[in-house]
Amino acid sequence: MTAREAAGAVVSHVADEADEWTLTLAVGTVFARGGTGGSGTGIGLAVARELAEAAGGRLSLHRAGPTTFTLLLPGVRD
Repeated sequence: MTAREAAGAVVSHVADEADEWTLTLAVGTVFARGGTGGSGTGIGLAVARELAEAAGGRLSLHRAGPTTFTLLLPGVRD
């Protein structure tokens, strides 16, 4: 994971060890509940995106290989 400050926001890139080929097939539904077709419930990324949006931020797929997500959150002002 890397994190940095950018234009009043905090940007974090999180890499995963997911199978690139499987994720590439699911890019259009990666944030849909149950959309990945994996062995889990398929709600983790959907909930993560909803939490990011509730905090005024954004969670997006940065690249499929290696699987990397970007979390953008508004910075805290003093």
